[in-house]
Amino acid sequence: MRKMFLVASLGLLSGCAASGMRTSEVVAVSREVATTLDDWHDAAAKADEARYFGHLDDDSVFLGTDATERWDKRAFLAYAHPHFAKGKAWMFHAVRRSVAVDANGAFAHFDEDLATEKLGPARGSGVLALRAGRWVILQYNLTLTIPNERFREAHEAVSSRVLQGSDGALATLSWLSGAWLSEEEGTRSEQIWSEPDRSSLVGFERRSRDGTLVSATSFRIEVRSGALALTVTTPGRATEEYRASLEPGADRVTFEGQGNATPHIVFVHAGEELLVEGESSDLARRYQRAVLPGR
Repeated sequence: MRKMFLVASLGLLSGCAASGMRTSEVVAVSREVATTLDDWHDAAAKADEARYFGHLDDDSVFLGTDATERWDKRAFLAYAHPHFAKGKAWMFHAVRRSVAVDANGAFAHFDEDLATEKLGPARGSGVLALRAGRWVILQYNLTLTIPNERFREAHEAVSSRVLQGSDGALATLSWLSGAWLSEEEGTRSEQIWSEPDRSSLVGFERRSRDGTLVSATSFRIEVRSGALALTVTTPGRATEEYRASLEPGADRVTFEGQGNATPHIVFVHAGEELLVEGESSDLARRYQRAVLPGR
């Protein structure tokens, strides 16, 4: 295992003599890492999207507090953009931080205790790398700290949350369930959606023209951190992530996706019709309720 050198919030150093790095160098590197993290948190507090995401490596991963929140940079940007666009991101401030630097000074691991505006006490940890003379974040893991004496309550809350999908937001989209058919100018589009279960609502679309398959697309809708998340997967294309605010009981849901080929997708329930709208004309479709074969 590679030797690491720890710089704690109290300024303690360990193992420097064997490293080939002088104590002053370890301290300097640790300060650079801390400055990067502090500026990253400051960018969120000031809703500076460009500065915030500029600190993330292109291959970075952000792990949120919800079990479903494992986002690459593109997916994290899609989630965060609506918040930054409104000028209201989040406020995290490190009240304690420990940094460990590898023997070559090219990688750093850290953990930090956070004071937050809405989450309460939290903890962040992760990895940074020195790339082209600057430190970039490869991974950040945000967690909520739970006192041991309150663990049973937290366990019960997490367990009951799994059941909310079928009784809450996903259930309000039950009108998507079933088969839908659109036939326009030689193009036949068929969509089939499952009933919402405890965790997701899934769908599949097959599109053909003059009897020849044109595309096959799968959809998955989940609840993540109080919002609906839509994943669209089409073979040969990049997977696209969208998010929407929860509107229980609504017959219309709009999914926004920053940086996607189609910036937004709208599903509208109109009796026995399903309208699917988007900025791409290829996505604008009017479907009729259909009967599955054998039903």
